[in-house]
Amino acid sequence: MKAWLLDEPGLEHLHIGEIERPTPGAGELLIKVEAVALNPVDYKVGTNGNPNWSYPHILGVDLVGEVVEVGSSLANIITGSRVAVHTSLGNNGGFAEYAVVDARACAVVPPEVSDEAAAAILCAGMTA
Repeated sequence: MKAWLLDEPGLEHLHIGEIERPTPGAGELLIKVEAVALNPVDYKVGTNGNPNWSYPHILGVDLVGEVVEVGSSLANIITGSRVAVHTSLGNNGGFAEYAVVDARACAVVPPEVSDEAAAAILCAGMTA
């Protein structure tokens, strides 16, 4: 899959590349990313890195997309659902075609809300 990959701390090391599509584990969802938001935290942590990351790392804490695969131990989540999620800074994020996310951090997006609006409100809304 295509993703914005950070090879090491510093935004000068950010590039579009190919990486294996992730697989969800227990309690996780695989999301086909439809929209993302760019937040100050994305470029700040990209600049300085995180000691818990392995590289290449995928930035992007806010995303909206379609659930395409459900990890084990999740019985009430349906593939095809459109969800918004604010991811953990310790994990790979949403600047990719697909992202694995913690199902507990997801919310179903109402049909009258666009993908872009749903992605834009997550970090900004929690900060406000």
